[in-house]
Order: sequence, then C-alpha cells, then structure tokens
Amino acid sequence: MRAKVRSTRRLRAVGTTLTVATAALLLSAPVTADAAVQRCTTPPAVYPIDQLTDGMQATGWTVLKGTQPESFGVKILGVLKDAIAPGDDVILVRAHGSNIDAIGGMGPGFSGSPVYINDQLVGSVSYGLGGDAHYGALTPGQELVDILMNPRARTATSATRVSLTRADRRIIARDSKTSIQSVGTTLSQIPLPLAVAGATDARATKLQEMLAKQGISVAPYRASSSTSSSQLSGDPMVPGGVFTAALSYGSVAYAAVGTTTIVCGDYVVAFGHPFLFQGGGPAGAMLDGSVVATVRGGHPFKIANIGGLEGSLDQDRLNGVRGITGKQPVLTTLTSSIKNLDTGQTRTATTQVAFPRYLAYIAEDHVYASVLAALDARKGTDWITWTVNGVSKGTPFEFSVTNAYTGNNALWRPAYDVYATLRSIRNAQGPARITSVHIDGTVTEKPEYAAIHKPRTRSTTQPGFQTGTTLDVHKGDTVDVRVPVQQVSSGDVYTAAASFTVPTGVRGSGRLYVFASRTSFYTRRNLPLDQTIAQLLKTPLGTDLSIYVRFRGVHAIRFTIPTEWPLKGFKDVDLHLIK
Repeated sequence: MRAKVRSTRRLRAVGTTLTVATAALLLSAPVTADAAVQRCTTPPAVYPIDQLTDGMQATGWTVLKGTQPESFGVKILGVLKDAIAPGDDVILVRAHGSNIDAIGGMGPGFSGSPVYINDQLVGSVSYGLGGDAHYGALTPGQELVDILMNPRARTATSATRVSLTRADRRIIARDSKTSIQSVGTTLSQIPLPLAVAGATDARATKLQEMLAKQGISVAPYRASSSTSSSQLSGDPMVPGGVFTAALSYGSVAYAAVGTTTIVCGDYVVAFGHPFLFQGGGPAGAMLDGSVVATVRGGHPFKIANIGGLEGSLDQDRLNGVRGITGKQPVLTTLTSSIKNLDTGQTRTATTQVAFPRYLAYIAEDHVYASVLAALDARKGTDWITWTVNGVSKGTPFEFSVTNAYTGNNALWRPAYDVYATLRSIRNAQGPARITSVHIDGTVTEKPEYAAIHKPRTRSTTQPGFQTGTTLDVHKGDTVDVRVPVQQVSSGDVYTAAASFTVPTGVRGSGRLYVFASRTSFYTRRNLPLDQTIAQLLKTPLGTDLSIYVRFRGVHAIRFTIPTEWPLKGFKDVDLHLIK
C-alpha cells in the first residue's frame, strides 16, 4: 500500500512535532524561592461559645462597596449543637443596621465576614436562611482558629444544608414577629459569587452544574477580565476585606468571592465553609478584589472585580479555607496569539490556571474566546498550532500540533481539540504536570478550503482511469486511486494518489469511500505518557484526505493522505468483485 500527494503549489506546512527537552529547559524563566512563611504566633482571641446567650449583641465586618470593610450589627439567637457534623455547632444570628437593612440582609459574598464581641471572634457568617436574608448562622470562631493553626482532616461529609427543628424555627419566628410557617426549614451554605470573565454564560452555567454535583454552591455573574500577572501584589489583606479563591484568572477567570475572616502572620482564613473541599495541599490561587456593588434582592449579592495575586491556598476544609500571602501558587499559563489575515490585527491573551483538574475546561474557553475575538465572525478558516509544555517524573516534555479548520468549525473546533489534547495528557500514566500551553494561529473570513472531487480509479481488471461510480475488480488486483482536491478561492488543484491490493480473502463486493478526515484528539486512558503523545501526533488532521475500503469478510483498509488545505466533501465508488 502506498500513498502520495501531487500539488500545483505549496502554501504552508501542516504537521506535528515532538521535542524531549533537557532539564535546563524545564522553566522558561528563573523562579525565585518563596520567602520563609511568617507563622501565626498570636491567633485571635475567641469568644467562648458556651458563654453565648440569646439576645447578645455582636459586630460583624464586611465590604459592601469598594475595599473598605464596614460594620453591621449582629444579634445572637442561639447555638445549634452538632449542626454541621459531630462536634461542629453553628450560631444562629440576625444581622441588622441601616446598611444591612438597605440591602435586605446577608447573601452571596458575605461568607467569611467576621463577627466579634469585645474584640473576641465569635465566628464568621457562613449560612443563610431560605426566607428572610437577615437571618443566618455563623461558623464558630474556634473552628476557624483551628484551620488557622492546626488544620486537620475530617471524616464528616461537608454539610451544605442544616435542618432546623421546630424549636429552632420558633426562635426565628419569635424574633421576626412572624408565624413559624413562614420560617424556612433549613440553613444552607451561602453560595459563593463566581466571577466569570472570558467565558460564555452557557459555559459558566455548565461549570456551576459540575460543581453542584460535588456539593459546591456557586452563583456565577459576569465580571471584567483581571490582570494575568503571576507576580504577587503584596497588598495587605484585612479581616472583613474581599477574599477571592481562583480556579483561573486573567483573560478567562473563574473566581469565587467571599470575605476574609482572620489574618495572622502570613496566614489568611476565609469563607467559613469549603470552596472545593480539597483538604490540605495546594488548592488554588488567593487574590483580593473590590466590590462594585451589593445588589438588593431576595438575597443581597456582592458583585466584585477580581484583584491582584496575593498568594496560594493550602487548606480547603469543612469550616473554611486558608491561604498563605507571599507564597507563589502553582500555575499553568495559557497564552495565545491569533492574527486576522483580513485586517492584519493580532489578538493576544493570557490566562493563569490554578487548578490542574479544570485546566482542559478553562483552556477550551481560552481558545474559543481568542479565536472569536480575532475572527469576529461565525465562520471562516483557521490555522491553529498549540504547543504543550510539561514535566513528568522530573523530565520536561514538549509537543506541538497544527490543524486547520473551515466553515462553522473554525469558531469552536480548535477549542474542543485543545481540550481533548489536554484531557488525554491528564488521563495518561505519568504523572504529568502541564506547565504551559501556547496557541498560535491565523484566521480569515475567506473560505480557504479545498473541495473533494470525484475520484478517478483503475484496476488490473479494468485498466484506464475513469470517474464512474463502479469499478470491476478481481481478488489480488491492484487498485489505483487519484482524488483531485481543488482550493475554492484560487482554483489550485492537488491530486492525492494511492494504491492498494484487493485481499484474496474477500467474499463479496465492496466500496471505496473518500472524505475529509475526522479529527479526534482523545486517546485511550492510562496509556504511558510517551504513547499518549505519540498517538496525539498521529491523529488525522483536517487537511488529511481519508480513503476507506470495505469488503465483506475482510478487515477494512484505511489510510490518510496529507494535503495543503482543510477539506470538504464525501465521495464513494462501488468495487464490483468479479468471480
């Protein structure tokens, strides 16, 4: 079997490359070590939970606009024993004050707001009531200090909802001077506002649904793109200030917004409930932010812009998260440079991804947004190269793939192919960590594709090339195929040539199909990394012509022929077996 391509001219090269780098190439730039972490030596004093009595007054702090925390009143209504888990109580409260009344209570973005009595930490706002948003519950102060000083694994499942007994509801009904029937039956973790930039509403909703299946409650909203710098800002974080936990930031951002509870040494505690419930170890990027507005509604909602990088998260526990200021998080950098050939303009973008688990998903958004911004149309022709750098078992690796797309595929397919590539690497035996992905390409609104014309065929039994729909063959015949593909804008013609032998084991007539290759960058799970990369590099591309031959009683014959342009069309020829 042999295949070749003849063309009238050569416009551009399409292909894949693999490079095994030396250890010196692991990082493109030197990275300085993190400064020694300043540990917390004087944690905040905690107001003893067993000394709380109904009707006590406390003071909460949170940001309602800008970056400056402001105070609000908090009335203690009671302690619900073992509400979160055995040994984990919550403190039932009502928030009040002119600022709280103006927005209707507490809601998304309040998670972590510290509450004090006589400068002692009572707890943080963490749970809300389904009805009146003035009512909610605090995570006790000692639980928050434990995360600060002695984070530990928990055997309990995260409690996203706390059932209220009739006695609990009666307390709220009495305080609000309403009927017990109007009081909700559960307290729920206050959803974290999820600032989303560079992704469609549909994608944000999809991520929300993915997280909900894991018991994680977020409420997406449209935010502006943030800085993509990986440099630490060094701005001080304060209790009651804005706290942001980011899956990613930059051109594509998915970042949960809440409130800082404790700052001690270089450690910061926030939220009063989990973010992704990752436990200990690297758990994302910690940033600050600025509240644009707190919107009144059924439950008030903080809309915030993502701020600068402050450090990394190292704890994501049942009763809150902990970050370390000044500690560089482990980031994967996505960069893109897409040039529009029609206008000459180039669009660049950078996204920092802090959660490897979501890298492929976020990369899909990054590529889609980059191509859309550069093309600014629903269809066209793309030539896209993505280069993946990573390290596995201490050894760096790098590989690149170039593919072409046309029509409606030009807008969404490059993003999907990058997604599939990164998922394949994640699913390989490794372990492998991807350190960077760069996307480079060109786009045009012009239909720069080639149409597949009728193949010309001949056989030993039926010599002389013809374009008929049926070809006579015998067992053992040599069949020659010539497929013209013509570039629609220039008229240039390629002729793809191939030959194969009719197997002697055939038992009936067959058919020869000619079509544009169907690209798929998914590989089988748990292959060794080198085999995974090798399969990715062998994936048929959008510029490859596929020839598929099928007879009854024998295995199919498949091969691909590279061409210069993305292809469109489908043709077939009956192979009539003469006995």
